[in-house]
Amino acid sequence: MRNLRATPDATVALRGRAVAVKARELDGEEYDRMWAGLLEFWPGYAMERAAAGRVLPSFVLTRQ
Repeated sequence: MRNLRATPDATVALRGRAVAVKARELDGEEYDRMWAGLLEFWPGYAMERAAAGRVLPSFVLTRQ
């Protein structure tokens, strides 16, 4: 796995195909909204964040 902060250009697999994407890290209110949505999807993320002892980063991937 690459460091998306250092190298935001990446490739992901989507339905078996390689897709070029650019990562953008979320912060502030945008991060808070995404985090709330992630917790609705799977409350266990709160446990993972507590175990990590830090804020977990969240990125949006956009096709290039």
